[in-house]
Amino acid sequence: MSQIKVLVQEADSYIRDILQFILEEEDYTVSLTANCDEMIEMIYNFNPEVVLLDYKITGKKSVETCRKIKKLFPGLTVIALSCNPMIPQVYKLAGFDDYIEKPFELDRFIHLMKKHTQSLQATA
Repeated sequence: MSQIKVLVQEADSYIRDILQFILEEEDYTVSLTANCDEMIEMIYNFNPEVVLLDYKITGKKSVETCRKIKKLFPGLTVIALSCNPMIPQVYKLAGFDDYIEKPFELDRFIHLMKKHTQSLQATA
């Protein structure tokens, strides 16, 4: 059984480390980056099933990156990680498949990941 790959883009190294630990404990294969500018190349090289994308307060760069990803990889799940209080209202308009608010609750995060990877795990 192959593991599901998750690409995490998060500017905060502490949060990146926590996400990596949680995801690996849940048996995902993880690749990390701090920079949005590397995302397209990393997707080509790593071939993830899910992308977690840091949605900054303004969200401009994140939305731009999400739209590029969706254009090039329309079936790829992209989830916003955000402390922006408007994320529940804007994530769908910005092109994201879902969102997780920071700081996030561990159970909610794991549930969200399973929700988006359950069908993939059945075929992996």
